[in-house]
Amino acid sequence: MNKLKKLATIAASVAMATSLFTGCSYDATSLANAFSKTQKATSSESKTEINLKFSAENLSAEEQNSVNKVIPMINNASIVMNSKMNQNESATAAKAQIDMSAKFGDMPLDLGVWVDSSSENDKLSFKEIIKLPAIAQSEMNGKQYVVLDSSKMNGASGMDFSKLTQTSEDMQKKLSELIAKSMVSFDPNFTFITNKGSQYMNLPDGNKPVHLYQVTLNDKNFKSLVKYTSNNLVNNADARDFLKDYMIAMTKVSNLKEEDSAAAEAEINKSFSDFEKGLPEFTKQMNKVLDSFDKVTIIGDRGIVINYAVDENGYIVSENGYMDLVFDAPNFISTVQSLSGSKNASASNTLTGVYKLGIDFNSTIYNINKDVEIKFPEITDENSIQYEDLFKQGTKSTQAKIIKNELAKVK
Repeated sequence: MNKLKKLATIAASVAMATSLFTGCSYDATSLANAFSKTQKATSSESKTEINLKFSAENLSAEEQNSVNKVIPMINNASIVMNSKMNQNESATAAKAQIDMSAKFGDMPLDLGVWVDSSSENDKLSFKEIIKLPAIAQSEMNGKQYVVLDSSKMNGASGMDFSKLTQTSEDMQKKLSELIAKSMVSFDPNFTFITNKGSQYMNLPDGNKPVHLYQVTLNDKNFKSLVKYTSNNLVNNADARDFLKDYMIAMTKVSNLKEEDSAAAEAEINKSFSDFEKGLPEFTKQMNKVLDSFDKVTIIGDRGIVINYAVDENGYIVSENGYMDLVFDAPNFISTVQSLSGSKNASASNTLTGVYKLGIDFNSTIYNINKDVEIKFPEITDENSIQYEDLFKQGTKSTQAKIIKNELAKVK
């Protein structure tokens, strides 16, 4: 049952996020359709910029010492990501590239990722190249890249990648059907997606007419949305069936022995059966937990605001906005302690701070369905290491540490 509670919590979070783009209103449906269409584009480029603002107040002496070290790292941190992707219309072959440049305090961090994947006759093959940050290269004997090759990873990862593609396609299809069905009845009884009209927007590939939509949530309606979506999810038989099918599908690609896979599937079926029997009580306890956080601030004064621009062809070409998140330590901890029946209030007496994180972001998508060239770096034995070799080295290192600790105990 504990596993099912964790599953329901995770699923509620996912459903809450996806529900931002669904609903019974015309505007919400239009935005959801734009998201779906953008995912099916055969090629595109994008640039995303993220900036962080971090502050804290009402700190105890202990917290102040810790926060003084953290604030310079997080406050005014910035991340810039440039990406490219192209795929065929059937999505059976795709290439992607991501270049990320980040700065935390005085520490720069540059990372690159290239992916080449294809599936044929239900067999997936892919190669992923990760360019390590300079600080990591120095610890890898100068190696610049880590290479993940599906043909060499089955043994190291415990995952059957040959089965993964069909499973992924099946789950994606089922999820799309579930979302489409849920859109018809989803109605949290307040509006958080509004039509902001049309205008021209200057994008990297030209000045385009776009239609604007805005998602707006404050602390109160954010919590209302979480409550509505959580209840909608756990009491939705189709959603439970999807989650069960997903969990079973994952056991089938995990290289388990036939008898172990059958046992895992039986356990999953029993867990969901038990969950359904206890659904009324579970729903009651879940709402008790959610209601208890009504007086704990989670979303700050600016709230959550996300602006989307959809071009005349129905693709999302811009996404920008901000999120204000709050962690009120004493109120949060006392609420958790109250729920658990804990009588130990020492933690709440120690932690008195209110932490605030502001996230500003701006993303543009361009060259949709146009020629997008992706260049892969030249990989050699001298400048790279295979993932399975890195995995083996890590295993040997861990084993060596265990042996060393055991020998120390004997001495």
